Amino acid sequence: MIYTTTRTEKPAVAAIALLLALSPFRVLAVDLVSQGANWRYLDDGSNQGSAWRASNFDDSGWASGNAELGFGESDESTLLTSGHITYYFRHHFNVADPGALEGLSLAIKRDDGAAVYVNGTGVIRDNLPDGAIESGTLAQVAADDGSGFHSFAIDPSILSSGDNVVAVEVHQHSLASSDISFDLKLLEVPAALTRGPYLQMGTPSSMVVRWRTNSYTTTRLAYGSAPGGLSTTLNDGTLKTEHEVLVSGLSAATKYYYEVGSASTTLAGNDTAHYFNTSPPAGTQRRTRIWVIGDSGACAESADGCTEGGLVMNQYLNWVSSNGGNPADLLLILGDNAYTTGTDAQYTTGLFEVFGDVLRNHVLWPVPGNHEFGASDSPTQSGPYYDAFTLPTAAESGGIASGTEAYYSFDFANIHFAALDSHDTSRLAPANPDTNICPGDSGGAMYNWLCNDLAGTSQDWIFTF
Repeated sequence: MIYTTTRTEKPAVAAIALLLALSPFRVLAVDLVSQGANWRYLDDGSNQGSAWRASNFDDSGWASGNAELGFGESDESTLLTSGHITYYFRHHFNVADPGALEGLSLAIKRDDGAAVYVNGTGVIRDNLPDGAIESGTLAQVAADDGSGFHSFAIDPSILSSGDNVVAVEVHQHSLASSDISFDLKLLEVPAALTRGPYLQMGTPSSMVVRWRTNSYTTTRLAYGSAPGGLSTTLNDGTLKTEHEVLVSGLSAATKYYYEVGSASTTLAGNDTAHYFNTSPPAGTQRRTRIWVIGDSGACAESADGCTEGGLVMNQYLNWVSSNGGNPADLLLILGDNAYTTGTDAQYTTGLFEVFGDVLRNHVLWPVPGNHEFGASDSPTQSGPYYDAFTLPTAAESGGIASGTEAYYSFDFANIHFAALDSHDTSRLAPANPDTNICPGDSGGAMYNWLCNDLAGTSQDWIFTF
């Protein structure tokens, strides 16, 4: 069964947009370094090398003042001297027990670029080039964004018990720059989800579960046959914000419930809404429900797009309810997953937030569209599209290995699916495909792979998308 809608349909119910306004990811934070704090600073144009970054550096000869520090914006608490490329800032703060911190979020105002060090270790480089940073290093672009904070997750293990130091160098794009802005907040934040959980690359014996957290945490996934009976737990003690767990050794065509979190905190699950179904063995003849949507990422572009996306999801859930609670076995998304240029933030808003209630219990099989490639690149498999999804490259889910996530294949029951990149991968075909559709290796890499993949399947049905 395929349920279809069009982007031109106008919903009658606007209240669905409240789903995005009432975000479940808002958490309380505790300041370790507060906005407007007092900073030691150096604005004399000198070359401080790298020694100033260390926690034991003597900054007693530097001036001090409250943030915001800068010039040219008329909102500064402390005026700096203009005419230099690099400005230096240091601030001491105390942490009683770093091991008790769930996570850290560092937010910085910087115009133009900045590098941040905590206890002498670099933690952020923003709008600065790769390689060594020196006093004459220019910011990459003249980003006049000193009016807002840029937030980053920081590994709390970098902190020490007692005194700690955050050191910052702010770089101008040119000596003639008319302004500079600096302020910084360092917050202890309880761990919370900012994306997911969502399901990837399901097979008869395995499932990939992914989620993102607002701060660096350990990884824990528990699963079992019923909520409250999650008998198996998988742990990874590495601190990270992007969490990906391969659950293997599962039984085919079986429903499992799960929860995700850290070693100390459950973030989601252990309820009837968080589950996954493993695929039936290849060749199984059975009824299969497929939900197919395309051009679905407009929520990242406008409130109307969010309303439409929420309405589509709720109409699908209503269909599931009216059909005995039997959901689709597969979710295929046909590209343009995030408007308008496929940035990471647009994926969060346009896909993972609006369709979150479905993605936590439906395996998602995507392909890219043209809007993916404002920020992603198929030849190098880099960018937000390739970061967001875990897709088969070595025939993990059936078919023939493609060696790339740009195009791939998988089996479900007696159906073989081939997913293609219609935009950023060469679509070179043989000279006369109508008369000789697969003449050896005379097409491009994707075309030749598809020929081999289709020739290698014995499934009753074949779908390409």
